[in-house]
Amino acid sequence: MESFKVLSVAGKDVDGEKSVKNALEDFKAVENPIQSFLLLLLPWLILLFLIFFILFKFEAFKIEWTVAGVLMYISGMLAAAFSLFAFQVLMKMIPETFGKIWCRNILLESPFSYPLQIIAVGKDSEVAALEIRQTEARFLQFIQKLQKKLNSPYQWVMGLFFTLMVYTWDWVYKFEFLIALIIGLMAWRAVIASIYVWKLGTEFHLEPLLGHADRSGGLSPLGNLCLWNAFIITIPEIHLGGWFLLSFFAEKDSSFFEISRAYAPLYLLLLFMFMVFALVTFFLPLWTVHRVMLEWSNRKLAQLDQLEHCIHHLESRLLNEAEKLDQKEFERIQKEVEMMQQIYERNKNLPVWPFNMAIKLKLLVSQIIPYMGFISQVVSLIKKISG
Repeated sequence: MESFKVLSVAGKDVDGEKSVKNALEDFKAVENPIQSFLLLLLPWLILLFLIFFILFKFEAFKIEWTVAGVLMYISGMLAAAFSLFAFQVLMKMIPETFGKIWCRNILLESPFSYPLQIIAVGKDSEVAALEIRQTEARFLQFIQKLQKKLNSPYQWVMGLFFTLMVYTWDWVYKFEFLIALIIGLMAWRAVIASIYVWKLGTEFHLEPLLGHADRSGGLSPLGNLCLWNAFIITIPEIHLGGWFLLSFFAEKDSSFFEISRAYAPLYLLLLFMFMVFALVTFFLPLWTVHRVMLEWSNRKLAQLDQLEHCIHHLESRLLNEAEKLDQKEFERIQKEVEMMQQIYERNKNLPVWPFNMAIKLKLLVSQIIPYMGFISQVVSLIKKISG
């Protein structure tokens, strides 16, 4: 058995997967130390500020608000804090996700490539080593480009956009602009992560794993990453949808109804946008992987059709030659048929999306409050029009 070395992008000989593994271990979704520090610190500062805000009963802030106004402000700030906590998790998930896909040997250079952990013997050894070397080099470049894009100067454009969004509501304190800026910078990274999930399905040949425990061909980490992106968008959705639900059941002369009605046009627009973005963020990046899995599934189903033909042939032989076959031959054919039937049953429902039922349920549950809030506003609008 021949061993081989892989030439990394850095130009050094490394053993097999180590160069990719090291690149992923050293991966920094947030290279700027100030941004990284603020991402970790800000959500805790927001929570401490809210505790101080509540304990002093708003007197130190010299702001005359109704109870509904105070609760709306607190829920909005909580949504910002939880979004930042969720972004912290996302920054860790990005390298972990692509690392899992790499370690599961799903990436191939072409449909006829050798799996990454196979060391070829004899005349095919050089071909196998070349295939592995090419795949590793391309994946290393892929990871390096991903890190570069995550930390691109263009992130400040999105940060500025989110900062200017603060002017769409009655902002109270200047540090709200800082919170919006950091959320915008992290939102840029969420978008880039989604783009690179899409690119993975176009730049590499993916070979899903038959019988994998995640019921997604081993590709569920991609589904989980996109689910988390959608979940981050769902956090402000819950804030907006929750207030719509509250106004739907509140009395018309209450402060809750009045403040919800005052913010209804802005909140309804934002809620609709977030609902669309959440679904797009989940499904669109996975579309290319879905197409690859669909082609893979069709190839495997064609093999199952051949297997079904073999079962038919053996069953026909058992039926037509039952009197001629001796006991041992009959049992041998019978076991062969049973084995083929088991293989057919295990693989007849192949996955065509990189997510399983658990991921689907999480997505559906996360959207309950936003959709109920949106529907409540539609019902209120219908009642208002009908008189």
